[in-house]
Amino acid sequence: MTNRRRALGRAGAGALALGASLAVALPTAAWAAAVPGATYTGKASDGATVTLTVSGDGTLVVSYHVTGILGKDANGATCQGTAADTANNVWPGAQITGASFQDLTTTSFSFAGTFDGPQSASGTFSLDTPPTPATPQVPATFGCTTGTVTWTATVSATPPPGQGGGPGGTGPGGTGPGGTGPGGPPKHRQTVHVRVHLKRMSARMLGGSLKPATRSPSTACTARRAVILWSGHRQLRRARTTARGAFKFKVTNAMRRRAVHAGVRPLKTKSVNCASANSAAIKVTTVAKAGASKSSRSRSV
Repeated sequence: MTNRRRALGRAGAGALALGASLAVALPTAAWAAAVPGATYTGKASDGATVTLTVSGDGTLVVSYHVTGILGKDANGATCQGTAADTANNVWPGAQITGASFQDLTTTSFSFAGTFDGPQSASGTFSLDTPPTPATPQVPATFGCTTGTVTWTATVSATPPPGQGGGPGGTGPGGTGPGGTGPGGPPKHRQTVHVRVHLKRMSARMLGGSLKPATRSPSTACTARRAVILWSGHRQLRRARTTARGAFKFKVTNAMRRRAVHAGVRPLKTKSVNCASANSAAIKVTTVAKAGASKSSRSRSV
């Protein structure tokens, strides 16, 4: 583990470590983008404080810091942690693509978001550190798991000219000395956050579901959406959700003894923006042999 990585902890047990258009004839700017060089601050749904900084050219998230993360340990007790990353020669930063970004460089913590307004961003994070046994030098730890947590953040800095607001309407100005009038209000599309659940269904099958993080009748971000099974940086399998958001992955020997998690990438639909999200990680320990009886199959996760 490099020294750039995060420290996670158990409560009470010490540290475990986004202008209006000018006229019809002119092109409109992107509806949302990161403010170059700005630092966004905000809160998560569990009360954690979220801070993230954008590179000077607006193409990367070069650092983030999440403090006061609350979860549950293996005993069901409340645990607390901190997660952070800063761009260096090991981690180049999280690329901003289509106004969204995600950091999946470890299986224990994932951090993703979308710059959904001229001066705002929102996203999700999840923490999943497994318990560790005691050694003569180090006491046992009970791990910490949060599931998917949503966050929002804002910045006081304003976007540079031509960046940020959505396509505005034309104003009442004419073609005479008065010129064109001011643009209309920016048009923002809703960003929908989802939760990704991954679990063992049988000895040779993993499965799960995609559900909105908040109550919503829309299935635009859960139905027929591509889901990827990851092990660290390695993409293992792809699946597509059903109309109800369910998905499955067949367990293979290549997954044996690996910690895996499922994730979805940012998606723009006709009506909303779908944020990226990741499940907590689970470990594949054994794979049943073909033809083995049900009673002799080993647990897969």
